[in-house]
Amino acid sequence: MTREGYSFKGQSSVEFLLVVGIALSISTPFLLAAQQSVIDLEQTSRSVSLEQSLDKLEQAVKTVSVSGEPARRTFNMDIPDNVLKAQVVQGRGVVYTIRNGGGVFNTSRLFETNISLPEGLPEDPGRSKVSVYAWNGQVNISRPGFNSTESSTERPLNLIFYSGDNGNLNYYNIDNDSIEQVTDEYDVEALGPQSPNLDGDDRYEIVFGADGKLYITDYTGEVRNLAENNKYQETKYGIGEDSSDAIYYPGDPNNGYDVYRVSVDSRASLVSRIGDGVSALSDVDDFDGDGNEEIIFVGGSQVIQYLNEDGSVVSTGRQVGSNNGLGLGASYDFNGNGRSRVAIVDNSNNIALVNNQGEKELLTEDGEASKTSISVIDLDDDGDMEIAYVPKSGDRGIYYVDDILGQNQIAELSSGAKPATEVGLTGRIR
Repeated sequence: MTREGYSFKGQSSVEFLLVVGIALSISTPFLLAAQQSVIDLEQTSRSVSLEQSLDKLEQAVKTVSVSGEPARRTFNMDIPDNVLKAQVVQGRGVVYTIRNGGGVFNTSRLFETNISLPEGLPEDPGRSKVSVYAWNGQVNISRPGFNSTESSTERPLNLIFYSGDNGNLNYYNIDNDSIEQVTDEYDVEALGPQSPNLDGDDRYEIVFGADGKLYITDYTGEVRNLAENNKYQETKYGIGEDSSDAIYYPGDPNNGYDVYRVSVDSRASLVSRIGDGVSALSDVDDFDGDGNEEIIFVGGSQVIQYLNEDGSVVSTGRQVGSNNGLGLGASYDFNGNGRSRVAIVDNSNNIALVNNQGEKELLTEDGEASKTSISVIDLDDDGDMEIAYVPKSGDRGIYYVDDILGQNQIAELSSGAKPATEVGLTGRIR
């Protein structure tokens, strides 16, 4: 029995091995196919993530191109590890070369506008932050936090300009928390926004008024006189977005100050006579949603008004706060509904937004903002605008409203900068 049993067990083992061998021979192709399917799925997943990132890039370029300055879109691009290279083609398209399934393929996007990528496209594996914005007549694509020594184009700095108590023009550098004097040769009494490359030197210029004259300068302190006889006390200037980068300002004191325009390449010229005069210019923007740009200004009675293309003037009926200065900022579409609103300081020292109908929405209710020039600016490069202002009490400094139309959080930006409350501050809309 033992011998027979032994023989039976040996026979069973051989049969078992035969069965296993047959099973393996049958299943191996399926296992290999399954393994290849997993590999193909991984490669497909990587390709999909790249395609989705390029879709976001394409949509951002289109949106910013249509909207113009100061439109900006910031998002993340997910770059898979099978990217071999990335390149820009003729300034109108991007091409990624990837290895997929043993072959090499290209995936691309073509744009309807010129693009500039001084820092190059992200191509290293992982997540890269990308910012798409309108600047200097084209769409620019930057990579916040990415350092490149290959670009010869000078990047705009994150600066807030202001006049100190002594009238000197200074700036506060947001990135490194430093304060620098730009010039001490002028008693600055009015400020306008920064605008890209007004004089062709690839830097952002700032507009300021002193001694009845209109000037532009940049952070290097190079100053250029543009116009005479502008109203420089209790005022502000607006920048147009036409091809000439015109500066709009209250001019001609003999006629109660009307709307004038000037640029580096053209003499000052009258735009329109205004009945009760012009105290300050806010912006040149589509304020009433009709598809045309209007000149938004504050009249002699401190009421927000706007000038249509046909020369008609419309009043919002809403005043800005005024004391030594005027509580006026730029216009911007803060909630993304396609309608711009002007940022102001009201008569109760609160930050508010006003639309073309004069409807006001309060952002602060503590009554702590000085009635002077304020700045609409993306302080933290997150694609959303903040409003920087000078507090009326304490040791001044620079404060700002963050998470606008959300929590409307108030925070201190700098305690070292001391803007004069008569002039306020200004920054770059990004």
